[in-house]
Amino acid sequence: QQQQQQQQRKLSEVERMLKGVTTSSGGLKDPVYALDVLRIMNANYSRSELSMILDTVLRAPTKAIREQFVKLNALGALMVLMNRFRRTQEESKLFLPLLRKALDVCLVLPLSKETICKTKTAKSTFDAVLFELVRHSDQQVAEKVHRMCAKYLPEELSKHNEDRRASGLLANANH
Repeated sequence: QQQQQQQQRKLSEVERMLKGVTTSSGGLKDPVYALDVLRIMNANYSRSELSMILDTVLRAPTKAIREQFVKLNALGALMVLMNRFRRTQEESKLFLPLLRKALDVCLVLPLSKETICKTKTAKSTFDAVLFELVRHSDQQVAEKVHRMCAKYLPEELSKHNEDRRASGLLANANH
């Protein structure tokens, strides 16, 4: 028992919380725990802890659990994290694996065009963040975002690409 208590003390706050709400395979036990996971989904934790939180959402074993994450605004929490992961050039290198994982989470959630377009923070909308990431220097990030946009925002992606081509042509014409 003493050894078990020592082992418990070694666990971080995130690890203790996740241990209580996940199965042995790391998936959430029940949709009711989705809110608990979202409450700790913030940039104040270490990269490894954030990775564990994202893994928990990725491993959601049922559609009902993934839908619960969407209902509880997981996309808003992911947007805040994704903005944090790409803040500065140096930080973006450190957080690139987490940005990729956050996009993987977005790809497994049952999203809709409406959900994507209505999700926003004081600084931006989720669709605007996606369109910024379409031209990310990391090929994996750009491809994942392109897949999301092609699935949920095909008309907007097409218009975005046309606008970029037009601005590129204008820039070339001015030189």
